[in-house]
Amino acid sequence: MSDPIDQSRSRTKLILLILMFFLPVAGSWYLVFFTDYARDGKGGAEHGSLINPPRQLENVSLLRVNERSTEQVSLYGKWSMLFFVDGSCEAECGENLYRLRQIRLATGRQMQRIQRIAIIDEVESLRFSDNLSENYPGQLYVSRKDLGEDFLHQFRDQKIEDRGSIFLIDTRGFLMMRYPGDTDPSGIIRDLSRLLRISG
Repeated sequence: MSDPIDQSRSRTKLILLILMFFLPVAGSWYLVFFTDYARDGKGGAEHGSLINPPRQLENVSLLRVNERSTEQVSLYGKWSMLFFVDGSCEAECGENLYRLRQIRLATGRQMQRIQRIAIIDEVESLRFSDNLSENYPGQLYVSRKDLGEDFLHQFRDQKIEDRGSIFLIDTRGFLMMRYPGDTDPSGIIRDLSRLLRISG
């Protein structure tokens, strides 16, 4: 018959072995989702600013420019990254187009669930832009004048004058987050990848 002390020691060793396996996993999960660990030195569990409560935007018709042709697309149905263009699409606008394209590409297989939207002053000037259609295929545009006041009103306190700001909208049209122009793109990629994973 086994010694009770030996049985107790064996049981203790087994428990310690199990804990050694599970504690790192549990610790990592806690750090990622409940603390500021590895968040680029910024506060909060996200890299951007949560819009609380989320605001539902009216559905609008978007314009996709593809090799001298145009196509109407809905705001609803995909995750959207949106930014405002002040004036013509020059250097700063081009940087944002590039940034949104790279963020979307970085999500890999999930990128088909994401669309990129630029709110601009005048759509007509973009219709036959070879540079935009060739370098940023799939990019969507909407003219500010074609948007209703209710749509623009939802952004009234969101610092749209910061030309680098990116706004994240879910598949049902809810405005959820704002990323300032100086946000590290890798942080946006991590947030977006996690949201895509959670939302299935």
